[in-house]
Amino acid sequence: MKSYNNIDKIRIISILILSILIFIWIIFIVNPNNISSKVPILAYRHKNIADFIDDAEYKLKDIRRYMEYRRENIQGGVYTSNKEYIDNLKIYQKDIENIIVYISQKNPPKELRDYKRLTIQYLNTSKSIISSTLSASIVLNKEDKDAFIRESNLYINEYNTITKKMNEELISILEDKGIDYKIHNNRISYWWRN
Repeated sequence: MKSYNNIDKIRIISILILSILIFIWIIFIVNPNNISSKVPILAYRHKNIADFIDDAEYKLKDIRRYMEYRRENIQGGVYTSNKEYIDNLKIYQKDIENIIVYISQKNPPKELRDYKRLTIQYLNTSKSIISSTLSASIVLNKEDKDAFIRESNLYINEYNTITKKMNEELISILEDKGIDYKIHNNRISYWWRN
């Protein structure tokens, strides 16, 4: 008799658990849970944001390297018309043009449209800096060289302003999306919260 009661209890509990599972399943079919349906969309959106930022930052790292090379070698390169310096600036100029085309063709999420616009401005200003420095390196007249260097310095002021705006825009996006970040040496590192 006792074993019969235990079997009955097990059957009742099994039927109850199965009924609860079927009830939950029906609720999800009739009324999909917004949270569970939004999680993949949010993850996909964050992935798109991260992919675009990573891609742009990878390209901008080269630009920063070019600008550093220009800054470190400007005196010797411009005023002595150093052939290696001129050749490197020509390569950098062409590379910046390719990066501008590449970034222009990218289609970022809507949150990053302003960041993309600023990135393209940054690239165009970088190209102008390299172009005016290249022109200063090629001309022979010292007054013309000085004029191109002054022009280059004006572009550098614009470059610094755009860099600041880009960082502010990126920080705004990261904060809005709940992404942790850290600023070190005027560079922004970011990671996802767990």
